[in-house]
Amino acid sequence: MTEAGLQTAAEITRLTAELSEAEKERDFAVERLDANIAEQDEREAQWKTWGIAEIAIRNPNVHSYIEHWEGRVTKAEAQLEWHDKMFTVLTATFEHGDKKKLRAEFGEKTKKYIEAALKEHDK
Repeated sequence: MTEAGLQTAAEITRLTAELSEAEKERDFAVERLDANIAEQDEREAQWKTWGIAEIAIRNPNVHSYIEHWEGRVTKAEAQLEWHDKMFTVLTATFEHGDKKKLRAEFGEKTKKYIEAALKEHDK
């Protein structure tokens, strides 16, 4: 083979290697593009089927806001339960005059509240 032929063969080999590398890069890009399209399709399906809660809860600010209010609701429900119990006991005490039971049911923590209710009732 002549020198020109060797240079041409070397050039063909180099170009073949470059082409092979470009094809690998293209295949990788196509795979990545397919993955991105599948991801986008999944996201679009979620947006079409999720309700406002499913969307909002993924926002960290909304999530912490919801946790804050759920905590307040839990506390309020506990207070309401306590007040319901207090009302039941006070009602029974006023109907039956059992002030000792009332004081025993609610220790020192609520003594002032109970005493004020009893004084108000006795007026």
